[in-house]
Amino acid sequence: MLRSLQTLFSLHRQFSLIRWFSVLSLLCIIATCVVSSYLLSQFLTQQMLHRDGEIMLEFVQSVMDTENEKARAAGREPNIRDSHGLTGFLCQVH
Repeated sequence: MLRSLQTLFSLHRQFSLIRWFSVLSLLCIIATCVVSSYLLSQFLTQQMLHRDGEIMLEFVQSVMDTENEKARAAGREPNIRDSHGLTGFLCQVH
């Protein structure tokens, strides 16, 4: 009886290479997923903010070009400090 218990206990305590390999593989896959999703999130956030800034810059430049052309057509020199034309344009857009 004692010998059968020792045999049973020793069978459960044997080193299982497959079990350790499976656990380590799972941990490696989880770590890879976490790191790659963090890096992808940072990259996409940075790219979206950069693109948003470029679009805003192009919009403001286009508004200023339009207002400068309107000022020249009216026979006056465009003035950056005179916000009357820009305010009128933004009121029309809104």
